[in-house]
Amino acid sequence: MDFTDTFFNVAATVSSGEIIKSPDFPLLHGTHALELLNPKLDTYLLPEVIYSPSKYTEEETYAIALELLASIGSWVNENTPLSSSVLAWEPLCHLLLNGFPTNFDCTSNEDVVNALCVAVIGVVKFILKIGFQGIVYENEDITTLTMDLDFFTAVPAADFINVIDNAMKWCGDNDTTKVFIIFKEWIQVESVLNWKLTPFEKATCITEKSLKWSSIASLINSISTKDVSHLPVGIFNTNAQRKFNNPTPPKPVTRQELSSCLKDLADMFEDLILVIKSAEQPSSLDLTIWLENIANVRHEVSEFECIGMHVVPRMLLQLYLVRDDGSLFGCSTANTFTYLKDFLCLTIKNSSLETHNPPQINEILQALLTPFNQFLTAISQNPARQRQLLSKELLFWDKLHVELEPVELAINKSYSDVYKHNQMPILPVLCFVYYQKLRSMVILSFKSIELALYKDQFELKNAYFVLSYQLDYLLEHMDRLQEMYAYRLKQLEPGNSYEKKLKKLSGVKKQALRQEYDHLKSGLADLNKYQSFIQGQSKYYQAIKKVVEIKLTSLQVLCTSSFTNGKVARENSNENSFNLQMKPLSSIGAPALPTWKEVEKSQTSFDETFELVQSQGKASRVSMLVQGHTAEVSQLANGKKDYQWDRVKRECILAQLELSTILKKEKGNVSIIRDGKWCWFPALSLD
Repeated sequence: MDFTDTFFNVAATVSSGEIIKSPDFPLLHGTHALELLNPKLDTYLLPEVIYSPSKYTEEETYAIALELLASIGSWVNENTPLSSSVLAWEPLCHLLLNGFPTNFDCTSNEDVVNALCVAVIGVVKFILKIGFQGIVYENEDITTLTMDLDFFTAVPAADFINVIDNAMKWCGDNDTTKVFIIFKEWIQVESVLNWKLTPFEKATCITEKSLKWSSIASLINSISTKDVSHLPVGIFNTNAQRKFNNPTPPKPVTRQELSSCLKDLADMFEDLILVIKSAEQPSSLDLTIWLENIANVRHEVSEFECIGMHVVPRMLLQLYLVRDDGSLFGCSTANTFTYLKDFLCLTIKNSSLETHNPPQINEILQALLTPFNQFLTAISQNPARQRQLLSKELLFWDKLHVELEPVELAINKSYSDVYKHNQMPILPVLCFVYYQKLRSMVILSFKSIELALYKDQFELKNAYFVLSYQLDYLLEHMDRLQEMYAYRLKQLEPGNSYEKKLKKLSGVKKQALRQEYDHLKSGLADLNKYQSFIQGQSKYYQAIKKVVEIKLTSLQVLCTSSFTNGKVARENSNENSFNLQMKPLSSIGAPALPTWKEVEKSQTSFDETFELVQSQGKASRVSMLVQGHTAEVSQLANGKKDYQWDRVKRECILAQLELSTILKKEKGNVSIIRDGKWCWFPALSLD
């Protein structure tokens, strides 16, 4: 739908000369223009801070160690430039200009401070190396502007470690040693990119490194954040912005609040464990779900921000998963093509397509690689970019859904694969594409809720209405997949048609049929595995749908005229805004997006029912619409104790309680609360 005319009509109503800006957004944010002698833009006008190095006490040394952590935390956790965080340390800049210390021997606190600066430079060097790969977005996820300084890029990691070990030996068992241990392990993170792993198999190096990083996370949580007021005066300043090549306006020097920094660093090491464990997931199915769960890690959900996995593990994930030579986890016999081919067996196992392997199969796989690579790219991005890339991936799946149908039908005519009871063709590739498309649609809708694109109860209600509709299609398709597995398994039951035919045949024909039958029997274990996988996914999304239905009921109540004082919807919550918000889904051919009229009709029907039961003083009976959902979710979970199921069960109970609370009130101002909530299901509150 074209909104150009509507936009310009609205813009024409704005008085000439007025500037419209949100109080939450600084108008010059992102402006990097320079203007000589303008104190807001000319960094040379910054006052020079005179810092005279002196002997450091042990308290000062520890304060410097902690604040160096906070500075690097400000860079990687809060995305502040190096110029106003790490490079604001005078001793560190001095070291960069004078070169890497050779034959380092630690004999004083001054040497310890130099070693700390070496450690920080080593960490920055590693992060810049993976940051320059272009995996995440510059300025959006991390800022890699180095002011033309070389962070000892030619110095091997072993030399940094030697300096750290030397300093740790002199420090002994004191608090500063803990900081050195963190920096040392951080520098060594890069070593995992040299691992040559066999996908879907356990590896000792992964187990050992996971235990090591888990202990580092515990060490970080144990660090004392005692008084750091012992920091030498002038050691942290703006001199770097003044002296070095700096194309940005002057910025205040910043260090992340220490407790937040330590929490973020502990989260980083926990996230790194998730990254390296991806290689030992037992199958392509498990790996795909694992990667999706990694993409959905959320460390903080607030009213204005949704923070995903730490940026360092996100960057490392791409390089660890797909190496420079295109291999998967460094395995010479595995790559994204073989990964996809194995994943496609979810639907093509024991099909004629797999058994006969026609020449078109490689062309089909090459076509599927485009959206699959889009998925592998999206998992490393921040939540907002994930949604953007998922929207593109969805378009690719939809395009393939149309383009591959005639191709697969033609193959099916050559290598017949039909259900015996109705002679309907089985199209396993289309089943796979449609499954991926439907799941992408559902996840895209949830990510829109996650990013707070729906601002009030009217818009949020529409979002859950669409989600309920999408989940119906996904669950229906999973049922069809289950029917396909049941048919494949029945083909291998004792006394099946293959065994009967083999008794009647002889010679070459019997040998060919025997080979085909043996091949099908060899896939029995995989078929059972795929059937079990889809059963698990179906139960999970059934449970998710139960929560969606409760949320939708609550929102429909909050959108009735009795709760809105006769106001049916907010002024901009109309057909145009609905079409605009649902634009990423509007171009999908099948299943088509519900129309605005269908959404309105649903709410009108609910209004009439609610008004009737309310007039009878029985509004609480509305909860009967979703009565028993909590018990059904527990039944679907079937005793599972993992994080995903625990979260769904908890959310279902909370949603049920929320609906009961809403029904007890007659009116009020509706608030959507996201702080600390599951980002897919923000809480609803009546003031």
